[in-house]
Amino acid sequence: MQNAHKILDKLLDYYKITTDKELAIRLDISIDKMYSWRKRNRVDIQEILPIIIKEKIDLNWLLGNVLENKDIVRTFAVKENEIAYNRIQIFELADELNQFKSQVNKDDSQIATLLDKIEKLMIDKIKAEAERDILLDIVKGKMK
Repeated sequence: MQNAHKILDKLLDYYKITTDKELAIRLDISIDKMYSWRKRNRVDIQEILPIIIKEKIDLNWLLGNVLENKDIVRTFAVKENEIAYNRIQIFELADELNQFKSQVNKDDSQIATLLDKIEKLMIDKIKAEAERDILLDIVKGKMK
C-alpha cells in the first residue's frame, strides 16, 4: 500500500464506508478523480483540505508520515498567497465602498453587493488563515 492508498483508506475507515465511490461523494470529488489519485499514488490535499477541516479530521492522524514535507509546504505557500490576495481585494473593495458612500445618487443595492463581497472575502481570508495555521503546525511537527 502506498501514500495515496494510506490516506484514502484512512478516510474510508473514518467515514465507516467501503467503496471509493462513497468516499468520492463524501469528499465532493468525482469518482474519476478518486481513481486518478489511486493510480498516480498522489492525493490532492489542497482539494480536500476544506472538507478535512470542516469535518475536524485530525490531520496528524490522516497524514502521518505518508506525505513529504514538500507537499505540505507547497500547500502552505498556496494558502499564504490566497491570504495576501484576499487582503488586497478587501482593501480595494473597502475603498470602492467608501467612494459609493460619498456619492448620494448611488443605488443602495450597489453598496449592499459590495458589502456582501467584502464579507465573503473576509470569511475566505479567515478560513485560509486557519488552514495555513494547521499546515504550519503539521510542518513544525514533522520537522522536529
